[in-house]
Amino acid sequence: MVRRLVAVLCAVALAVVGLAVSVPSAQAVFATGGTGLYKGSIDWFSWGAAGTNINVGGTATQTNTRVIGGKNLSVTCTISNVANSGLTVIVPNNVSLLSTLYNVGGVSGNTMTIGLLNQNRGGTSSFSFACSAAYDGTPVELAGLVMADAEQMSPAEQTTLTPTGTGAATAPWYLIDRSDLSCGVRATLTTANVLTWTSGCTGNNDPVPVFFAEGVTAADVTVSSPQGLQAIALGVMFEADLGDAPASYGQAGALQKSVWTGGGADPRHV
Repeated sequence: MVRRLVAVLCAVALAVVGLAVSVPSAQAVFATGGTGLYKGSIDWFSWGAAGTNINVGGTATQTNTRVIGGKNLSVTCTISNVANSGLTVIVPNNVSLLSTLYNVGGVSGNTMTIGLLNQNRGGTSSFSFACSAAYDGTPVELAGLVMADAEQMSPAEQTTLTPTGTGAATAPWYLIDRSDLSCGVRATLTTANVLTWTSGCTGNNDPVPVFFAEGVTAADVTVSSPQGLQAIALGVMFEADLGDAPASYGQAGALQKSVWTGGGADPRHV
């Protein structure tokens, strides 16, 4: 039995932890341009320079860092169990509308190497993705994982995301962002909490969905493209309130925990 994904985002700040936040030039890959709603909140993961390969059986680990209260908040993500076809790192600019939502350097000049493309045209790539966070060496809870389409998707192509670990079977999914086109995203969620999406378009001008899995720290990912190539971008949600601090504090603020709620289907979904 399959139920259609209908959750949309409505985020409200719930509680603030009293930690001053300073944001220097850090390793975290936050978008500075685009029309995306969460440029300062999604910590996208880069897996090396464009053209870098993660081959079948290979692994890759990256750590993104921000300074909070003079101490490091580090988020580490790992790709493992790469199977069927390897992955190639790409910049999702000319091959995806994701750069219109999130970019560094403009849409055509985007430098965010956050796309993972299956290496074999007409093939399938599967892998595991897991993240953890630590503040000054002490483990802290992640808000959840973010996953987005990073390549032009046809109706024959699809991406499947299976949350794993504690609470994975009941973790809520949210469609938090998408490019604004007339046709929709075909997204379904099984009773086992497995999310699958494909395009509702007939051409290549497909919408780009950005999904958030609240409380999820690991997932199995499959990208399938029987007619070409398909890619995904991965990240985590970083929640911080950087407002209301005196100018003398620099970029100060606080970590926060938000309430995420959903309701009503996006009418552009088909």
